[in-house]
Amino acid sequence: MRLALLSGCLTVLTHLHAATLYVSLLSTSPQPPYSSWDTAAHVVQDAVDAAQSGDTVLVGDGTYLVGQRWLAGAGWSRVEITNAIVLRSVNGPQYTWIYGQKNGSPKMRCVYLGHHAVLDGFGLDAGSEFKGGGVMSEATGVVTNCFIQRCYSGGSMGGGLLGGTAYSCRFYENSAWYGGGAARATLHDCTFSGNSATIGGGVWESTLNNCVLTRNRSSSGGAANESTLTNCILTENEADEQVGQGGATVGGALFNCTVTANLTPLSGGGCCVGGTLINCIVVGNTNGNYTAESTLDYCLTHPLPTNGVGNIDAEPLFIDAANHNHQLSAASPCIDAGTNYLAALGYASDVSDILGNFRGFDGDADGKGDWDIGAFEYGSFKLPRFASEARATQHGFQFFLSGEHGKQVTIERSVDLVNWEPWVVVKATTNSVPYADPTPGVRMFYRGLVD
Repeated sequence: MRLALLSGCLTVLTHLHAATLYVSLLSTSPQPPYSSWDTAAHVVQDAVDAAQSGDTVLVGDGTYLVGQRWLAGAGWSRVEITNAIVLRSVNGPQYTWIYGQKNGSPKMRCVYLGHHAVLDGFGLDAGSEFKGGGVMSEATGVVTNCFIQRCYSGGSMGGGLLGGTAYSCRFYENSAWYGGGAARATLHDCTFSGNSATIGGGVWESTLNNCVLTRNRSSSGGAANESTLTNCILTENEADEQVGQGGATVGGALFNCTVTANLTPLSGGGCCVGGTLINCIVVGNTNGNYTAESTLDYCLTHPLPTNGVGNIDAEPLFIDAANHNHQLSAASPCIDAGTNYLAALGYASDVSDILGNFRGFDGDADGKGDWDIGAFEYGSFKLPRFASEARATQHGFQFFLSGEHGKQVTIERSVDLVNWEPWVVVKATTNSVPYADPTPGVRMFYRGLVD
């Protein structure tokens, strides 16, 4: 048996003093404190205003077009969260939308997030403000599982998102002067497609991990400008003006990224103007894979750089690049051709690739287990990963589990982290499956034992 702590850590499923407030367009008699679905608020902001730090505001399906707040330094927002609450949808971003006012007066972003506020599971559409058209977030704000699309930052930064940290979000057709998709943010497992900006079509001055950026446009860095990217795929991005440069990136740093099929009319279809690249595949980009100011180490590219170490000039031999599968085939020269740059810098090296496969698998069977070049590690294995979450729903308090399909998981529970008792044995699926725990009013910890 393998012990797996759900979500990578212990999950505390109850909060002794937290409350749940409700929002639903279908409620029959909206009334503070919005403590049931029957008395749920019709306007998201009403429930947010009634919530205290630590509370959760749960939102039912629908498109929310009403409500507004103005904050000095931030401007207008459809929903403004200034305390540490969680704003969560019941059924996810496909079914629950907050609509800004892109072409209206006054301008209206979708959501403002204060410190330690969390936005979970919403579609955000057509937000517009001077900065942060979709979401403007303080540094400790979190956006997770959201669609952010068609939002606009007029003359400033962060068309989709400005600030904070985003997990598993989709940024689509947002625009700004700096960072069409996101600016000055940290992004994990996000996708950026069709975003545009003058500087940094996808992102600007941001940190990205395990992200995919495709078909974004800018005159300086089609995908990214002055950003740090790890385990990312950058493909079909474009520097779109006659003076454009850096079809994929301008400046910044790339680690274990795959950069291919990007284009520019001027120079550096892949990477341009002083970027640092380690363990990257940079091939097939129009008007040059990189410019002379860039520094490449342990990269596969054409032509072979005159500076740097460990670089190779060869074809990467993807499994099926024509169909956007940039995993390495068994014959790829990228296998075990990279370097563990984290260990060289004195950091821990227990890291994974874009799919969660562990780096350092000995793909060429030479006994060394060097890292592969590019976003994917060939031949590695993925330990069963599981995500858990607690939600207060219209059906009561429920525990949601998702993970590697078909793996059997024994869930145990404890009130003191010392004495554990079996609770339920489940087969994991890739979609969240709810399990109701009838234990009321008790702080409970859960862990998973994986076969």
